[in-house]
Amino acid sequence: MAAAWGQAAFTPLECAWVPSPPTSSKQSLIHVEGARLLTFKQAEDGRGWILRLWNCAPTEAYCRVDFPVMSPNDAWHANLV
Repeated sequence: MAAAWGQAAFTPLECAWVPSPPTSSKQSLIHVEGARLLTFKQAEDGRGWILRLWNCAPTEAYCRVDFPVMSPNDAWHANLV
């Protein structure tokens, strides 16, 4: 997929320390199906998290986001277009 290559080629790597790598998908922080995860960061006011997803298809699509080790209280949809 060209979008994945372009993002990987022009996005600098960021390092995060974890005590040990996940041994299964149930230990992953986030699992996204149907879209690309572009950003996962803490909100500037420190009161939540921001998740940016991208649908690179030319048509509207649905995606599923799972948080195996977290239990979000709320979520809001925003369109950057």
